[in-house]
Amino acid sequence: MRTTLTIDDDLAGILRRKSRELEKPFKELVNMALRKGLSENLTEKNHKVMVRPHDFGCTPGIDLNRLNQLVDELEVEDYLRKAAKDASAAHSIGSSSPNPFSNMVFPVETIGHGWQPDYGRSSGGVGD
Repeated sequence: MRTTLTIDDDLAGILRRKSRELEKPFKELVNMALRKGLSENLTEKNHKVMVRPHDFGCTPGIDLNRLNQLVDELEVEDYLRKAAKDASAAHSIGSSSPNPFSNMVFPVETIGHGWQPDYGRSSGGVGD
């Protein structure tokens, strides 16, 4: 594309001198300078991010990769405890509605070192 540019005298002098040094045409040098200047503004600058490790001081035997599963198990225990409390309160009031949890068995193992949830398998471990 052909266009007319008004270039400051100091920049025109620098471009002419570079044109002679590099043995390139003036217009090619102007295009190179524009490309370089515009590309610097378009690219994002790399920001260095420093990550500092932190020791969480976890108790041996607790698998950090399975904390969500532990939370789920604890929520089930809490739900069952509340449901049993509600059911016993309803039963003591003399409610004729049967306890919906009376025939249900929810095995929950003791949580501690090497804790594994019981999924009804004889091995008792996940991935066995």
